[in-house]
Amino acid sequence: ALYGTLTSIGAVAALFANIIFGALSDRTRSRWGRRNPWILGGAVVASASLSAMSLTDSFAVVVACYVMFQIGLNALLAPLAAIMPDRIPEARRGLAAALTGCGVMLAQSLGSVVGAAFLDDLRNGLRFVPWVIVLTALIFVLFAPDRDNRATISLVTSEPVIAERGL
Repeated sequence: ALYGTLTSIGAVAALFANIIFGALSDRTRSRWGRRNPWILGGAVVASASLSAMSLTDSFAVVVACYVMFQIGLNALLAPLAAIMPDRIPEARRGLAAALTGCGVMLAQSLGSVVGAAFLDDLRNGLRFVPWVIVLTALIFVLFAPDRDNRATISLVTSEPVIAERGL
């Protein structure tokens, strides 16, 4: 019953977070582009939330941490889903999708192996392993930089965005 409650509340948070952060990343103007700030910020929130979850025995705190995890994860995933149509030329998207699919399968397999290593020590697994999310997000942001878009047309006002208002 507790697990059902936890996952139900987390699913609702994820649903709204995905929509909200997708829209926010579409409208973001920063020196690091539209998507990268959300990807890195979401990774930090998701990882910190799981780490915090490892420190409590209170179900209410576990639920709060899990909701924050879902919000952070979706703040990362919604903008990440838009990377391919944003940055990959249409003629190369098939190859990019295939490579992404291979990467996802590899990550799921490795994640299962790493997760299994912490079956006897769940708290330390929750405390330290989530920071791999931040590491991979940081690697992505550094090796797949987006361009400064502070001077582009705003989707909200249809007027140029003043550079000083960027992130």
